[in-house]
Amino acid sequence: MLAEIAAAWAGRDRPRRRLAADPEARFARGPLAEHVRIRDRNCVGPGCTRPARRSDLDHTREHSRGGRTLAANIGPGCKRHHPDKDRGWTLDQPEPGLFVWVSPLGRTYRTRGEPVRPELPDPDPAPEVSEESAAQLDRRLRRWERSILEPPVTETSRPPPPPAPEQLRDEEPPPF
Repeated sequence: MLAEIAAAWAGRDRPRRRLAADPEARFARGPLAEHVRIRDRNCVGPGCTRPARRSDLDHTREHSRGGRTLAANIGPGCKRHHPDKDRGWTLDQPEPGLFVWVSPLGRTYRTRGEPVRPELPDPDPAPEVSEESAAQLDRRLRRWERSILEPPVTETSRPPPPPAPEQLRDEEPPPF
């Protein structure tokens, strides 16, 4: 079992190396392209919902200006948002999958791909462990809640019994 763990640990960086297989390439292809499309899921433009599979894979820092073809420099950009960098917008990717757009007027927009799996809720707190026994709990409840646990001392008056069938015949017939 230790040998299997050691083999898995030794190969832990192999998938990451496949993503960075050709950082000088002009276009993102293969595992890198799949990784970016799954990571970001939509176009990284502010408010855009166009699927990543229908968008171009765009360099955050342009390839022609020394930008490398790595997961930390690639993001999907639709036909509308891809050319925004040439229209006065600036784009930065401080960490893989987090995009910071700055408009020509200086407004900042942060975008991040929708998670593949939503975050799990916090677990419920553990129930408090009571150290008193069932008999002690019963005695404590009876002491404080006597009126609820025991029947009343006096019997309440009951409603009168319904009239006998003979009494119903003597009365007048209903008006309908």
